[in-house]
Parts: sequence; structure tokens; C-alpha cells
Amino acid sequence: MPQFLAVYDYGMGGIWLYVEAPNAAQVVERYPALTVIHEPPPWWTPKLERETRAKVGDPFWTEWLDALPRCDGEGSAAEKPEPSQ
Repeated sequence: MPQFLAVYDYGMGGIWLYVEAPNAAQVVERYPALTVIHEPPPWWTPKLERETRAKVGDPFWTEWLDALPRCDGEGSAAEKPEPSQ
């Protein structure tokens, strides 16, 4: 199955991982808190690539993904409230 680089942005940084799915749209559908990255950033090294791909299928990361916020039917769980004015 194809693997897609994705990031969970928690505001002060991000958790980067590869997610297996038939296509990028299904990654976002299943994990709306993730952003699929189509081109690795310039600082992405071969070592990061190897380490990140090695996490695919690891039970820890599978459980972590399953614990991410899901869409509640009213929009993405990753949406942030508008700042008050």
C-alpha cells in the first residue's frame, strides 16, 4: 500500500510520520488532524526518511494515530477557533 508523509501540527512543532492509505485523500479523511505533505521540506534528510518510514506498522504509532481527534461532522477536528477581536 502507498505511504504518505504527513504531519500533526500541534502549534509549537509537529509530529512527522508516514501513513499507509490507498491515496492522500483517504489519509485526511481518516485522520483530519493530519496534513499530507506532498514534497518533503528542504531540511528532510535521508536519516529522517529512514527513521520515519521505520515507524510504519509500529503498534505505538498505530495507537497514536487512532487517538488523534476525528472529524465531528461539523468540520475538521484540526480547525482552530477564530481569535476574538
